[in-house]
Amino acid sequence: MATRWWVLGAALALAGAAAGCGDDSSPADDGGADDGRDDGGADADADADADGDADADAEVEVEPDADAETTGDGDGGGGDELAFQVTGSDTGEPLEDVQVLVQTAAGDEWLVTDAAGSVTVTDLDLAEDPPTVSFFREGYGYVTYVGVDRALPDPVDLPATADPDLIQVSGAANGLTDTQRAAVSVWDGRGMFQNAWTIEPDDDYLRQILVGTDWTAIDGQAFAADLTTGSLENWARGTVDYACAAEPCPDATLDFDLPATPPAMSHATVTLAWPTGFDAFPTPAYLPVSDNVVVLFELLGLSETDGARVGTGEAVRRSTTPAGLELDIGWVTDLGGFAAADAYATYQVSGNDAYDAFAEMRVYGVPTDGQTIDVLEPPVFSTPSSVTAGFSVSGDTAEWTLPDWASYTVLWLYSSDLQTLQWLVILPKSVTSFRFPSIPETFPSMAPAMRLGVYAQGYEGAPDSVWELFEMGETFTGHFLGNVYDVRYRAGR
Repeated sequence: MATRWWVLGAALALAGAAAGCGDDSSPADDGGADDGRDDGGADADADADADGDADADAEVEVEPDADAETTGDGDGGGGDELAFQVTGSDTGEPLEDVQVLVQTAAGDEWLVTDAAGSVTVTDLDLAEDPPTVSFFREGYGYVTYVGVDRALPDPVDLPATADPDLIQVSGAANGLTDTQRAAVSVWDGRGMFQNAWTIEPDDDYLRQILVGTDWTAIDGQAFAADLTTGSLENWARGTVDYACAAEPCPDATLDFDLPATPPAMSHATVTLAWPTGFDAFPTPAYLPVSDNVVVLFELLGLSETDGARVGTGEAVRRSTTPAGLELDIGWVTDLGGFAAADAYATYQVSGNDAYDAFAEMRVYGVPTDGQTIDVLEPPVFSTPSSVTAGFSVSGDTAEWTLPDWASYTVLWLYSSDLQTLQWLVILPKSVTSFRFPSIPETFPSMAPAMRLGVYAQGYEGAPDSVWELFEMGETFTGHFLGNVYDVRYRAGR
């Protein structure tokens, strides 16, 4: 990567998290694990899918634009205005002709972005009647911001529905003994480390990642683990020069050379404790039969311009007191040269064996033996009433309870196979119900079978308004607590 800037900037990549790898933590754009910057920089300081600050069912009214199609009585609510720029996540470029629905208590208004991807909404009363604003363009997932109470510094990034072009990264972990295998982590432009394992000491690893045309290097790290116990026994970083003049980008080879004299290693056993009433998920978290993918443990060392994964999970067992999971972990004692004050551990655990319910907790500092990490209480839908109950996107109102630790909520509509994000709704924590607005009449109907999901994210010291949190951006220094998502619910149009 060009330079790894560990900054706030978000987007929950569901596929990455569900695969048991990822780092979701930043108050900005949302829809998946940490968002990576275009320069290859990582977002690793907080997590964020955004929320709004108003009632999602409120109808919006704005003074009509001369060229816009408008509904409502045309009587604006005040002298405030909001300006948005809309971009596509696949290119980062502005999107023209995005249909924009503005809803206030007074009525609905439709606007359209110009050639620069820009649109301005006027005659608003942001304090008393903050609008709910939805963005629609064919070929992209839709986005709704609920109760926007201030101007936002970042563009509205519509998720592309097409799969991104990935490259293959492969290579060897040199220096393994006959009783070791490699656990490899390679940095991915989507803002996470992608993990791979080797079965035998002389096997190569293979992983797909997303890169950018401005990347100058690909890097990662390799852990050597005992074949039988999983105990961490060696560690090395690796980097390879990389250039991509134009897409599709070429594949890459990244080898790791484990030192003959391993660095000192530390080991600990920690417990992940289920919250009271951990029944929002269909079954307790299960134990794997092979690789430790039920719990992902990462210990990251950071600086202002660099970062590396310096710790990993070793083994997992059930815990009865407290109920949960017991996890053996290991890390490089000197954290690869990074300061202990700048290290943090991330624990990610699936709520079931389908990976469609998932929790992530972040703990700052170096782990300690015997430590207990409380799994975060999940948000829970009351409508739909169960994972088998029907939900109509065009007719039903979603309702849910939000745990106290959460700073805001995100609703997702995914394709039934969980591969395509079709609609992202960001809501303030004060809003616990939402009815999806109608899509533009000229657009094709949404898929008949979808998944409805609820996602909660929390930060220490976050403001009540999710839009204030987004406005603060990198100036917000509160610790990321974690996130929980649940996308088990079936929905139809």
